[in-house]
Amino acid sequence: MKKLFYIIIIMIFGLAIGSNSCNKDNDESINDYTPPVITIIGANPNYSKLNSAYIDPGATAMDNVDGDVTANIVTTSNVNIHQIGTYQVNYRVGDRAGNVADTFRIVKVLIFKSVRL
Repeated sequence: MKKLFYIIIIMIFGLAIGSNSCNKDNDESINDYTPPVITIIGANPNYSKLNSAYIDPGATAMDNVDGDVTANIVTTSNVNIHQIGTYQVNYRVGDRAGNVADTFRIVKVLIFKSVRL
């Protein structure tokens, strides 16, 4: 009777440990240490005419576990179209596991000269 009791306890303990480790193996985000990859759309550096609207072409982002995370990209910019200079547009995105990726585009605001033919 004592042996049967120990066998039952060992089986229950084994099932508890086995099911716990299975959950961890099935949850890919627990072992996800790879940040998403951000791909800038268009030219880098990009050029904009002084006093003209600058429309950033944006970026896309893919994660090895979460897939397409483009909608989660946070974009910040210090582009001043009224001042000649070099500026930066920053892109940042994270995945469910907390991995974060950052990249940036350089934007140069210039005076474009007309060429007459």
